[in-house]
Amino acid sequence: MDVARVTGADIPVCIKSLACTMTGVGENLSFLSLPTLPCVMVNPRIAVATKDVFTALGLAKGEALSGAPHSGKKSWPSPGATLQAWCEAISAGTNDLEPPALKVEPRIGVVLSALKATPGVRLARMSGSGATCFGIFANSDDATRAAKAIAHAHPGWWVHAGTLS
Repeated sequence: MDVARVTGADIPVCIKSLACTMTGVGENLSFLSLPTLPCVMVNPRIAVATKDVFTALGLAKGEALSGAPHSGKKSWPSPGATLQAWCEAISAGTNDLEPPALKVEPRIGVVLSALKATPGVRLARMSGSGATCFGIFANSDDATRAAKAIAHAHPGWWVHAGTLS
């Protein structure tokens, strides 16, 4: 894990490969007990450099995002909670990198709009620093239909229906 941290801020979470929250520069991992969440993941096949997104965020090295509720630990639903409880909890938070990522690559907004427009979607967000976005769906059938519709409307995009857990 020490080598992973030196390699890159997002490497420790990839090694664990479990649902978790990340704080700091990615070194603080808190594992979550998610239910199976039907989802669609979409990437418009555009590269978005994490460095560019953080530059657009505009923070000095070591500076915290002002006005953001980062000081306390978020209360997540307990093990066995429903999909609805998880969607509500996720909706109550933000991905602080989404606004600067949209400045760097506005097409991320097109992906989010496509996900939000599909029947059965409960929540759509950008993942990490972009450009991949995801939608959580009421059920696997809705996710599969949404993935097919998005892939048909945007044949150049990478689209995958699956589950988060």
